[in-house]
Order: sequence, then structure tokens, then C-alpha cells
Amino acid sequence: MVQPPPGPPRPIEQPLEISPIGALNFLFIIASVPGLIMGGNPMGSLVRQLLNRQTPIEIPDPQTAVTMRLKGQLNDAGYQEIMLRHGFDNDLAVRVLNAAETILTPAELVAANYRGIIDDGRYQETMLRLGFSPESANEFKEVSRFVAGPQDQVRFAVREVYTPEIVTALGLAAEFPSEFVAAAATWGMSEETAENFWRAHWVLPSAQQGFEMLHRRVKKDDGSTF
Repeated sequence: MVQPPPGPPRPIEQPLEISPIGALNFLFIIASVPGLIMGGNPMGSLVRQLLNRQTPIEIPDPQTAVTMRLKGQLNDAGYQEIMLRHGFDNDLAVRVLNAAETILTPAELVAANYRGIIDDGRYQETMLRLGFSPESANEFKEVSRFVAGPQDQVRFAVREVYTPEIVTALGLAAEFPSEFVAAAATWGMSEETAENFWRAHWVLPSAQQGFEMLHRRVKKDDGSTF
């Protein structure tokens, strides 16, 4: 283990106090010496650092100013002042800020529209900011609608959802709740698809249960037997 040097610890030296006027006079003298503050010269770096300390003049670049404004580290006046010093007028500064704002993705906008969080007008406006034309925005919304998958389609067919006379005979559309249509619409599901899911949701009796109903002469709703 490294041992500390013998003797009492050395006290921390206090920095040399120089008045601002004295420091500026010293810097002006140093700056007047040719070649002393050229790039790569340690004395030149020291002079620049002392000048920056005495007279801070640096301001955030435009991108940093935009980030600071969006994150609440600058108010409108401070942001516009910095952008003016970079040569941006107020109108252009606002446009730059708006262009940098984080907005919802197209899929999130569609979901928000389906769920009633934003109306059609705001949906179109925001999609325009993302580069979508009105026609493309409408098409994107339509292709985002919920559709029944292949397995669902097979179940619909097996359970006679596509056979109107059987749907009527078995009462598959009975007790269909209107509230389900509104809830399904928040997922982009059409009323027809919602009805098909309802018609296919009934639990069908097994073959064994069918035989039991036949032998026991179980009556159907219309009074006839199985």
C-alpha cells in the first residue's frame, strides 16, 4: 500500500484574487503581444478562458435552444432572444420550434381518433404535419381498421355466421348489445364484424349433449323437439 508522505498534510492554497479591472488590463496586455494567443499556445488558451470568465458571451446553438424551450428550461422571451441573436426572426423561430415538437405516430393518431380522444379535424391536421396528404391519411386510417383474422373467419363459417337462415333459426343474433358496437368501434371494428363475433360466441352443445337432447325430447324455443 502506498504510504502518505511524512509530515502534516499540505494546506490547500487559496486562489489568487484579482479584481475584474486588473484582470482585464492584464489580458489586454497579454493580447497585445504578437503570437502569444495563437492557437495551440497554452498561454493563448489561458487568456481565452480568462476572457470568457470575465465576459461570458457564449449562447446556446439553435438546436440546443429549441431543446431547452421544449423541456421548459427557457421561456418564450428567452428562446426568441437567443434565436434573434442567431439571425432567426420570431416567426421563423416559432416554426423551427413547432417542427421539432414530438407528436404522435400515425398508428397512435389513428387509435386516438377511434377512441374519441381527437376528432377528425385534428387527426387530418397532425397527419399533414407528418407528411401525409388528406387522401393518404384517410387510406391509412381505413387500412388500420380491425378485421377478423383467418381463424376467426373459419369459426364464423363453422358456426353458421354466414348462413342467414340458420342465424335466424338458432337465434345467434339474439341479445346483441348495442353497447358492444360502441366499444368495438374504439378498436376500429365495424358494426358488421362486431355482430359476427357475437353470433359466433355461443357455446355449441357437444355431440354427446346433442344425443341426450334427442333421446330426452328436449324442446326448442318454437316448441318442436330436437
